[in-house]
Amino acid sequence: MLMLDTNAVIGYLGDDQALMDCIDTRGLDEDIALPTIVVVELLGYPAITEAHTQEIEVFLQSASLFDLTPSLAREAAHIRRTYALATADAVIAATALQAHAPLVTRDKKFTKIPTLICIVP
Repeated sequence: MLMLDTNAVIGYLGDDQALMDCIDTRGLDEDIALPTIVVVELLGYPAITEAHTQEIEVFLQSASLFDLTPSLAREAAHIRRTYALATADAVIAATALQAHAPLVTRDKKFTKIPTLICIVP
């Protein structure tokens, strides 16, 4: 399984070749997963167009979604305090850790978390 950060989904849908290669190559053998906070970030962008909304909705149909649970929220709070991440980023990191999945991201701040496997194409 590959856990995707918001910027990985945006890059993938925006035809970023490095992200497409990373996700398509690894994704052939692995499920694509997203924390539900990524859905909020993707669809909550104020200037999102209807076309982008539809493209995201199609992509979401092929992904496994991970909901925020009380134990995940506690882990995210610990990560937020320890590594000074934004709330959404802490939730994304905690979700990847609890799922034992590498995180595909363009955001190098996630590499501060020593137990998190990051793939930064």
